[in-house]
Amino acid sequence: MAPSYNCFVALAAGNAVDWTARPLASAPDPKQLLMAAQTLAGAKVDLVTVDMPIATVPFDKRRKADDVVSTEFGARHCGTHSPTKERPGAQGAAFTAAFAALGYAMGTTATAVQSYPRLLEVYPHPALLTLMNTTVR
Repeated sequence: MAPSYNCFVALAAGNAVDWTARPLASAPDPKQLLMAAQTLAGAKVDLVTVDMPIATVPFDKRRKADDVVSTEFGARHCGTHSPTKERPGAQGAAFTAAFAALGYAMGTTATAVQSYPRLLEVYPHPALLTLMNTTVR
């Protein structure tokens, strides 16, 4: 675990993470991230998760999933952000395409269970609330 992509790659190279330093923003390099993850795990990575809206088709507004999560968790301070043309926009599309080019197609409801390797969208805050039996973020 690391506070940024660069720190994660550096961690795999044997450098300690400085949790007090402000991480530098950078665009992710999926190939570099996979190599770092495989180094740290000591095994091939089967599943990549990303806390960012992604889809197999372009989108620039809220999706049904965004509304369902916000309805269920919004009062608990875990509503989703509204996707726009700019965010995640081209960055999200490029991220998804880059992982697909590396063999990590995006998993959807049509994807067979245990079909790997895959890229999945996640939103960890509601899961953490539930796992920690906490009512508000």
